[in-house]
Amino acid sequence: MMAQTRPAFLLVDDDFRLFSGGYGCFCPLHLAAFNQQMGTSFDRDSLMAALQKEDAESRRVGEAWTALLLESLDSLARIVRARIDDTDPHLPCGYCAPMDGAGSQVFTAPIVCTPLPRSFGCLGT
Repeated sequence: MMAQTRPAFLLVDDDFRLFSGGYGCFCPLHLAAFNQQMGTSFDRDSLMAALQKEDAESRRVGEAWTALLLESLDSLARIVRARIDDTDPHLPCGYCAPMDGAGSQVFTAPIVCTPLPRSFGCLGT
């Protein structure tokens, strides 16, 4: 819908993320997808407990959980880009990347968004 207003560019807010000092989203959809993928039956509490351990199995679970969440962000990012392209495939779309790392690369992939220059802490520019 925003692309239909024909702006010079679009900028996705940095709140498009699943990690912000924690372990991500534990909604029923993510838990179901994870359990199906892993052949497990975690609920929020049991997965959280596993993610807080430091043994090899817990690290494997944590890596798989992070990968699943990043894939869900990537999938949504591609849908956003496709909807923009429906209106104007040349419309640049940037991302206000947070400094917390995980997930920030999703919107910076060239297939999803056009990189836009950004200055931090510069007022009036």
